[in-house]
This record gives sequence, C-alpha cells and structure tokens, in this order.
Amino acid sequence: MKTHSVLLLLVTFAFAASAQPVPRGPGPAPEPRVAARGPHHRVWEYVVWEVDPYGELSPRTNNFTELATGMHVNLGGEWREASSDIAITATGARAAHAQHSMEFLGNFRAPSGAVTITTPEGQVLRTSVLGISYQDASGKAIFVAETKDSNGVD
Repeated sequence: MKTHSVLLLLVTFAFAASAQPVPRGPGPAPEPRVAARGPHHRVWEYVVWEVDPYGELSPRTNNFTELATGMHVNLGGEWREASSDIAITATGARAAHAQHSMEFLGNFRAPSGAVTITTPEGQVLRTSVLGISYQDASGKAIFVAETKDSNGVD
C-alpha cells in the first residue's frame, strides 16, 4: 500500500511539473492615466489583461470621463490643471491659473475698479465692492455691511 501511495505521489508531481500554467494578468490593479483633457473634462484610461477562452492573454482598455466646470486652463495650446491659488502682488493679489484670471487691488473700495476679471476670450470686466447685502426669497433685502478704505496685507 505504501508503494502505491509513493508511486501515486510521484506521478502526481510529474504531471504537475509538465502541465503548462494558465497565464494570468498582473497582480495589482492597474493605475489609471490621463488620456485626454479639455476645459471641463479629463479622460482616464487603464488596461486590464484578461485570459480569453483559448488561454491567451489579451488586453482590454477601459476608460471613464471625469467632469468639472473649469477643470483645466489652456496655456500655449495645451490644457493644464486649473488652480484656485492667489498670489500676492505689489498692488494687491492675482489669480491667474484658472480659465478666468482675476486681479484684486489692495483696497476693495478703490473707485477705479478693485476687481478685474479677464475671460478666456480676452474680455476685461472691472468692478468695485461696495458692501454685503442679503436678499430672501420674498425679495426683501437688507444691507449688512459697507466696505471701508483699507490696504490688503499678507
């Protein structure tokens, strides 16, 4: 009986050693990469390797589109990540890494336009901040606060 068990064990090992392993894809999940960008979207793509019915590995490309308003800014013909960063300047502050760039004077009450907005088409809009008001759904409004002359500080 021991002889048959040892013989069966040897045959099993020999058969297992000669058998071809079934191909498998890579272990960890694939990392998505950005395949395309636009002003309000980003297309992510990744490849998954699958075993077909014949035991061969074949790639399958998957993608999905991420949407967000103002996601990218066009710099020199190339879409780059937009940012809400505001940098301090000699006259106030500037936000230049979004689709609309903005400049703020240090004094919001300045009569010449404390806030300058430049659209992606190059249109320049200027405004000043007079104060803060609140209006409810019925149309009743209240003036909460008025701006005062001041210099912005870092």
